[in-house]
Amino acid sequence: MLLKDAQGNPILDENGNQVKKETGIIIAFYFWMQNRLQIYQRNYKKFEDVLGDIGGLSSIVLTLATVINILFTDFITLLDTEELLLSLEYKNYSSSV
Repeated sequence: MLLKDAQGNPILDENGNQVKKETGIIIAFYFWMQNRLQIYQRNYKKFEDVLGDIGGLSSIVLTLATVINILFTDFITLLDTEELLLSLEYKNYSSSV
């Protein structure tokens, strides 16, 4: 922090350098600790957990496949039933004429 006079001008010393405000700190100690311990922690999944993750994913895939299969077979059944009923109606109509 720089010192300023009453008008706000910086105070200069005899060499023309700006005078800095003293902090009052005389000495400082820095402790450099060199005997620090570094710990590496590793986490491995257990084989049972991996199998459970695979089983959960496969059950989701199988559920989706089952839903798609049910929709597809129901639609095919509906189309076949419609074709059968329309062909019977056409046969009945043509035989009565």
